[in-house]
Amino acid sequence: MASPVPYSPDPQIAPQDRPIPYREVNAPVAAFGGATAAALESQGQVVEGVGKELFSRALAIQQLNQQADASEKVAAYTTKLGDEYNKFSSLSGKAASDAYQPFADKINSIREDIRGTLTSPFAQRAFDQESRSMQARAQWTAGRYAGDQNKSYLKGAAQAEQDGYSNYALANPTDDASFQVGKQKTIDLANHKADLDNLSADDPMRKQMVQQATSTLTASRIQGLAKDQPFTAAKMLDAASKAGDISGQDLGRLTEYVNRQKLNVGTRQGASDFMAGKGTSFGEGKVSIDQAMEGIHGAETPGYKGDAAYSARGPVVKEGPYAGQQAIGKYQVMPGNLPSWLKEAGMPAMSEDEFAGSKDAQEQLFKTRFGGLMEKYGSFNKAANVWFTGKPDPDPNKGDGYNTPPQYLQKANAALAHASSGAALSTAARGEAERLAPGDALFADNFQQHVELLRAREESIRRQDEYNNQNTIFGAMAADDQGKLPTSVEDITGKSPEAKIAWDALPEKDQATHRRELIANASRGGYAATPQNEAEYTRLLGMALSSDRSPEETKELLDLNASMLPMPRAWRDDIMKRQASIMKGLEVDPQMGKALKAAAGMLGEAGISPKNKDDYNQFVGAYHNVIQGWVDENKKQPKDDDLKEIAGNLIKDRSQHWWNSADRLYATEMKPEDTAKVTAVYRKAHGTDPSPTEIHDIWVASQYQYFFGKKKAQ
Repeated sequence: MASPVPYSPDPQIAPQDRPIPYREVNAPVAAFGGATAAALESQGQVVEGVGKELFSRALAIQQLNQQADASEKVAAYTTKLGDEYNKFSSLSGKAASDAYQPFADKINSIREDIRGTLTSPFAQRAFDQESRSMQARAQWTAGRYAGDQNKSYLKGAAQAEQDGYSNYALANPTDDASFQVGKQKTIDLANHKADLDNLSADDPMRKQMVQQATSTLTASRIQGLAKDQPFTAAKMLDAASKAGDISGQDLGRLTEYVNRQKLNVGTRQGASDFMAGKGTSFGEGKVSIDQAMEGIHGAETPGYKGDAAYSARGPVVKEGPYAGQQAIGKYQVMPGNLPSWLKEAGMPAMSEDEFAGSKDAQEQLFKTRFGGLMEKYGSFNKAANVWFTGKPDPDPNKGDGYNTPPQYLQKANAALAHASSGAALSTAARGEAERLAPGDALFADNFQQHVELLRAREESIRRQDEYNNQNTIFGAMAADDQGKLPTSVEDITGKSPEAKIAWDALPEKDQATHRRELIANASRGGYAATPQNEAEYTRLLGMALSSDRSPEETKELLDLNASMLPMPRAWRDDIMKRQASIMKGLEVDPQMGKALKAAAGMLGEAGISPKNKDDYNQFVGAYHNVIQGWVDENKKQPKDDDLKEIAGNLIKDRSQHWWNSADRLYATEMKPEDTAKVTAVYRKAHGTDPSPTEIHDIWVASQYQYFFGKKKAQ
């Protein structure tokens, strides 16, 4: 059924604005060759696309080649950059800081040189992108390293300067002005190092750095001072500790060091000063008049010994009220004082020469005058000042042109120290130790020991001097070429200037003993051998040779004036030789000590003991001579087995052997003809006769050689 057409009462077509007539023709392009043109256009587009693709691919290949070239150059730059950085980073301190800019210039130059080998802008851009980044990182790292090294250098330079001030303080601890300058410089340098570390002004680390620097400098000064002046160093250490100028670690270390120096150096130095009279402590109170005589003698005429001091005349006084005068005698009395002093002492008037020639007058005047001064002023030192200057408290800088008052007191106190008894010296030493180091018992013990050691050494020197003087006199007492013995003092002192000096230096009691010997020479021709003096000689010889000698026996030997023993000259000569060995420190012959030790066991079994002195000394003497013969024969020192064999042969029971009826060789009794033979041989070799003990020892040694030696004794 047909669809109904809609009905509209209004017209549907309106008038149009088109020229008339108008005709529209719809002819297709293909009808005019359009298809061919389209085909050709399409083909062109294809060709164009293929060309573009080929170009793009060629360009990409070229870019890859250039990228590879750039990468290769980057690799080369990386290697050279690494080499340069390694060289740079091997530097330190200021060298690294100074080398930073040359390093930066060098790595930039290397980069530019390598970049110049690239001709393609693309490759250059690729190289720049990588190399500049690497260069920037290397420069940044190097700059930081250079900065750190420069800081280290600056801090090191500051530390080196601080060390310089510390080293100077160590070497010159008494230069206070330089120390104060160095202290301020050290504080400034410590703050400079804190600035380099970017520490604020109130940072505890800054304060610690300043304190430690000050402590190190102060410690160096105290350590340097303690080397020679430990007591001054101890006071300085105490003051520095209280002022906070020394840290806990330095304080502990230095306290230990200073105490050690006080014991090691302070005791020796202090004891030497003490014995030299520097402290003048011996004269702070009254002393006995005998000690006072020694003290003033030590200050006035120390170079004169014995009676020679009484005739001494001093040099011409250069200054003061006694200028132009020469003091007289042992105690150097000024001529201008002599008349009034003699009168005050109740003594008769005397001329200068009479006073110089009278020992008794000088002693009496000194005792009266100086004793009164000590009573008046209460101490030896005050009295000594008056004796020297006329005033108890003189100007310390005004003397006589040769000594100032302090120098005079020091000499006098030194003489007092040397004249003091052992007990008085020890007591005074402990008092001085307490003054130097209050409350330090260990120091006091060491100080006392050093003082006693110095006294012992002085005694040793004194004994040696006495021995030398005695030996000189002993030689002068020998018979002359005609066999005549001296019978007067003039016979002794006229033999040589040395004999005159030695005689004048002898104490009066020793001179008296020698005078008795001179009388014996005049009446009997010298001392003859007696059972009594032979027994004494044997006893002394045994002590000298014994390895078991006690300290008391050693002292007895050292104190002995052997030259004046009432026994034959040869015996005295032997004892004096033994004394000389002891004085040289060979208190017991080292070889004999070893020998007796090796034989100790068999000696004990044989009943040979120091308790039986006569028998023991007899064995020791024989043993000594046999050992000497063994050494001469074998040209070497015997070993322990050799020593035991020698001792065994000397003490072996020999009663059954046909050649000797005695039980032991060392105890063999001699026949008169044997004694005569030994005496003749000894006299020919030494020019003097041997002692009975020497005769026996020599004979025993010859018997030993005959029976046991390689070469038979004649």
